[in-house]
Amino acid sequence: MVEEIAILGAGVALAAVMVATTIHCWQRALGEENEESRQELLSWTFRGLATPVLFLVIWNSLVMAGWLDRVVPLMPGVVLNTRQYFNPGPAFAMAVGVTLLLVSSLWSALALIRLVPVLPRDDLASPELKWWLGIYAAVCGLPAALLLWWAGVGALGFSVVILLAPVIHVVCRPRPGPLVSYAKAVGRMKRGHYAEAEEAVIAELEKREDDAEGWMMLATLYAENFHDLQGAEATVRELIEQPNLTPFQISQALNRLAEWQLKLGRDPQAARRTLRELIARCDGTPFARTAEHRLAQLPLDQEELAAREAPKRIRLPSLSGAAVEARPAERGSDRRETARREFERLHVRLGLTPGDPDLLERSAVLQAEELGEASQAIRTIEGLLQRPDRPAAKVPVWLSHLATWHLKFRGDETTARALLDRLIREFPGTSEAFGASAQLWALEQRKLAASQAATPAPAAPKIVVRLPGTGAEPQPQ
Repeated sequence: MVEEIAILGAGVALAAVMVATTIHCWQRALGEENEESRQELLSWTFRGLATPVLFLVIWNSLVMAGWLDRVVPLMPGVVLNTRQYFNPGPAFAMAVGVTLLLVSSLWSALALIRLVPVLPRDDLASPELKWWLGIYAAVCGLPAALLLWWAGVGALGFSVVILLAPVIHVVCRPRPGPLVSYAKAVGRMKRGHYAEAEEAVIAELEKREDDAEGWMMLATLYAENFHDLQGAEATVRELIEQPNLTPFQISQALNRLAEWQLKLGRDPQAARRTLRELIARCDGTPFARTAEHRLAQLPLDQEELAAREAPKRIRLPSLSGAAVEARPAERGSDRRETARREFERLHVRLGLTPGDPDLLERSAVLQAEELGEASQAIRTIEGLLQRPDRPAAKVPVWLSHLATWHLKFRGDETTARALLDRLIREFPGTSEAFGASAQLWALEQRKLAASQAATPAPAAPKIVVRLPGTGAEPQPQ
């Protein structure tokens, strides 16, 4: 019983080794990505290994069960009249093990012989490879011959595998590409010899056409030194069409192209198209998610790009006295139209990133202080203050906006004072709290000045001069 189970286990293990060896040799000889060779190997496995083993197992199972009388069993170890034995199971297990050994070894040998015509002939002629093949023949030839002599014809498949598998492994070894170096090109770029640097990069790319570093260096030369954005884009397009490019290399190339289109070409729409292509090509990778975030931050058009690059006006704290006195109606029509276009762009951007607090704040400030739509702006800021995920650093800024707008546009001094008191109480030491203190002081001074203007002024004092000895009535002075 134990011996038969051991033979079955050895048969399964050696069959697995034969299958693994054959798959490795096929992939090494024909390429891991070769779909045609993969399909051929799968068909050969089914026809040459699975079908014979399945047929032999079913045939001899029927023989041992007594359902096929006067039929010769086709697996070694199976006796004709198994019904004479009390337990035919061990004999059947041993027969299955021996069958797996024989069929898998013959299948693997034939599969490796099928690869011999496709082996590279040039490598076989090299002296170095002949030396290695001689060593393998000396090391592996003797065990193969001894196995064939000891086990007979049944070991023919194993002997062929022992001889051919090392040869295929060595002959079909991966060949490293030629080494390339861009040190000469970098040196010429540093000296400002860009045409010579281009020639040096192209010379290295002729040695290794799929080198992504060389392609990107060439595209950088075209974009940043020759100011040829079309040439840089064509170079990047040719690079990303190469079959063996990784998602990282694709994202790096397209991100650089989008950056050039934005900064050098002043074309936000082209940059957006490039980032969308990146997302489509690298879908499901972190590079696509990063590109989505960057796409949401890109300017929508050239006007917004120019506005971003224009010198920034320093915005004074909203609780300053000047801010309270200013009115949107005093703005010029050109400024209001510019504010309206900026508000529309923010609305489009909010469609890309809904609920962004910075964008909502900017749109509310435009509505209140440039467009005169204070009610909607106040509702927007109040909604931001009620959000559970509101940034803590933004709360005093939003409170200062509300206090200013209640005072400036609604004349609601009571609500404004309550907001100012809350700002000083909850956020002491902040610039907004200092501004709130100054605004409260200004409100108190205005109130005091108003009360003093309402009280009537006392009469001016009169001085009476009496001259001695005149007896006349004193005259008031």
